[in-house]
Amino acid sequence: YEGGRSGMLVKGAGALERLAEADTFVFDKTGTLTSGKLEVTDSLAFLPGYGPQDILNMAASVEEHYFHPMAMAVVEAARRLDRPHHFNHKEVEFIVAHGVASEIEGRRIVVGSRHFVIEDEGIALSDEQTRQIERLQHEGKTLLYIGFGGQLLGLLAMRDSLRPNTPATLRRLRSLGVRRILMLTGDHPERAEALAAELGIDECHAGLLPQDKADILQALSGSGAKIAFVGDGVNDAPALTGSHVGISMHQGADIARLASDIALLEDDIARVADARALALATRRLIDSNFRLTVGLNTSILSAA
Repeated sequence: YEGGRSGMLVKGAGALERLAEADTFVFDKTGTLTSGKLEVTDSLAFLPGYGPQDILNMAASVEEHYFHPMAMAVVEAARRLDRPHHFNHKEVEFIVAHGVASEIEGRRIVVGSRHFVIEDEGIALSDEQTRQIERLQHEGKTLLYIGFGGQLLGLLAMRDSLRPNTPATLRRLRSLGVRRILMLTGDHPERAEALAAELGIDECHAGLLPQDKADILQALSGSGAKIAFVGDGVNDAPALTGSHVGISMHQGADIARLASDIALLEDDIARVADARALALATRRLIDSNFRLTVGLNTSILSAA
């Protein structure tokens, strides 16, 4: 009842007990430590006959079927264009943690991570393309690659913002007895490490696939850590189920909310610290009631 009033859904008393025991908190980045509300800042076209608006429209045409912060940012940016245009395409293939693929005008289009678009598709980058990629990464932007017909069609760059109360929430967690705080993300290492340094996070792992996150949690558990994992996406489900206790953000994917032990009912990272405080208060109440019961029983037996 108290959890519901405080903006969280706790799936059983065991979840609170495990949360009180947790000594290591592990956070996903996008949509958890950050707002997850990405905004497209740059659209670059590399093939003749295609402009920045074409890149945005083509990416949005296949991404509109995918409910991920990056996909939603692309679709929203395309809607704001003077001339939004939908490109007809065949069935969209969704590859978890990589991107989407389809076919437009008889040619394969892939939209997603560098690994998925450049390396898996065997696309060679020119010196100019490499310079543009490095420039955008140096600016701390998240990149979405668009491959078309075996070539790099273009890039979309996005920027995310840190939640205003993230630093205060992490400080409060430490005051509530959390020994280590880690960040796991599939984002570019340079940007992730800069954010981790800004927040005073103990350890950062970037450029990860979903299974990589689960493997890191398994290694931490094997070393004796009791882990609370906080995430929001489809990619976080394996980590949520593999942790000591899983916490899903309010606007997370349905599968993440189902896989978690505690689901936040408000889009506010401060509720994570509230959940920890509630778990500790519940444990103190149980301990005091236990001591009181033992004391009363001992007194009654002694009197008898």
